[in-house]
Amino acid sequence: MLRLHFGVDDLARTTFEMPSVIDDIAGSAQSVQQPHSRVRRQFQGARMPLPPATRPLLELAAAHGDVPGFLIPEATGTVEELLDLVMATPPAQVRADLEAAAATSPRAAWASELATGSGRAMDLLGAAMDAFHREVVAPMRPGFRRIVTAELGRLAWQAATLGMESVLNSMHPAIKWREGRLDVDLPVDADVHLEGRGLIISPSAAWSRPGFTFHWRDQLGLIYPVQADWGAPAAVADDLNLRLGTVLGATRAKVLTALAEGPAEGHTTSSLATSLGISLASASSHAAALRGVGLVSTRRAGRAVRHTLSDLGRRMVTAEPSAEPGNADLRLLRP
Repeated sequence: MLRLHFGVDDLARTTFEMPSVIDDIAGSAQSVQQPHSRVRRQFQGARMPLPPATRPLLELAAAHGDVPGFLIPEATGTVEELLDLVMATPPAQVRADLEAAAATSPRAAWASELATGSGRAMDLLGAAMDAFHREVVAPMRPGFRRIVTAELGRLAWQAATLGMESVLNSMHPAIKWREGRLDVDLPVDADVHLEGRGLIISPSAAWSRPGFTFHWRDQLGLIYPVQADWGAPAAVADDLNLRLGTVLGATRAKVLTALAEGPAEGHTTSSLATSLGISLASASSHAAALRGVGLVSTRRAGRAVRHTLSDLGRRMVTAEPSAEPGNADLRLLRP
């Protein structure tokens, strides 16, 4: 059992966040090897078998047991930036993380090369992670994000109405709040005092079990799997487009939902046009109109501009109808 000890400052500094793409890669690599996991069923529905180039990653993140910590760096960014961080992991940390993971999961024979700092072995792992992202995670990540966005909305609403104790006790059956500490049912016997740093908690549609980042320095992280219906988010999105469309028009409603479900750094005008199948001029015009009423924010990034939802736009996108006509139940998807 892992026991996470909280002080008042820790509760105040605990946040709920969308998992990074590297979190999804590490979690999916393990989940896709489990015969009854939802990730495997989803992948099998699209293509099989797993690409041979991904094998080195799958051997490190075996179906059961610990995922070596260096596969999940303490950072956010693009997949390229995060893979660069993994590749730059000091050999001493690689050795320590492999030894810790070996206690609960089989260790790939070639991993001994990683532990020595072999550039060839690290290049092999980097290529495997890149292939796994491209062939497995990228096609499923929009679905991952929709599921996690809905979960974050549930948590925010629950925290506002029932309090943090209720939230911490509702995340997963293996996670329980008990008198100032969070017990996580993991194959370790450890007490971790957060010491005022708080905790980053990430719901995940890619992971099949809770995971904890012992190796993070600034703020420790806890990942837990979301128990969700893979088919539900699409229906919710369709209903959302219909409701917003009655007010804004169908295309502008789709612009808002595309920005809500798109990359964290926002869409460029070109990528927005491509994702919606409209012309560049049309995408620019709709984004400008939504910006004019305060629903979209635009900033320049080099030669391009990037569009994101404003706070008001996000609240509009995350509004859900209540059971009674004429009322609106606002559920903020990101606390």
